[in-house]
Amino acid sequence: MRRASILFTKIPEPDFAKTRLIPYLGEERACTVAKLLLKHTMGVMEEVDAQRWISYIKAETTALHKEEGFEYFEQVGDNIGDRMAHAMEVVFEKGYDQVILFGSDLPTLSKEILEEAFCALDENDTVIGPSPDGGYYLIGANREAFDPCFFRIEAQWSTEDVYYATRAQMEKEGRSVGEITPLHDLDTKEDALRLLNSGVKNEIVQFLQE
Repeated sequence: MRRASILFTKIPEPDFAKTRLIPYLGEERACTVAKLLLKHTMGVMEEVDAQRWISYIKAETTALHKEEGFEYFEQVGDNIGDRMAHAMEVVFEKGYDQVILFGSDLPTLSKEILEEAFCALDENDTVIGPSPDGGYYLIGANREAFDPCFFRIEAQWSTEDVYYATRAQMEKEGRSVGEITPLHDLDTKEDALRLLNSGVKNEIVQFLQE
């Protein structure tokens, strides 16, 4: 079974990544949070037995530094749904049997969560990881079950309806859907305060406490 994980991310730069944290932290500190989140996510990926891919978007002036052990390709598409569909298509075309995709804004992402996603694909056509805000932080599929139409949903992206609209689209196509543990992301001041009060101890929390 050939497995692949895709980190779907922005390359951190001031006033480009984690912009909703800027009013709370300022440009430089928000950018540092983005870098720490990226570092954390890549570290988790290295603990899992799956080929590691990074689908990125970056500012025009940003130089891309590639880490050893990861394959990189640029995001393509007019909206986030198109870009995610393209990313999964690119990796499936490399011959993988199971592919999962997730973002870099998950301070509590763990090896166990990614393994849970792959285990869900052993039992289902697709998998999705819900976020408490109504979106999702992870999506995946088996090769024979994948369809780009999963990302053509009857909901506005970045709204509380995205998770249910995506799940409904998958089920409409006759796919079984495995749901894994919900996770909070880190995008806003409220997210940061929740993380600080959660009891989680990692490099991201330590930086926010400074």
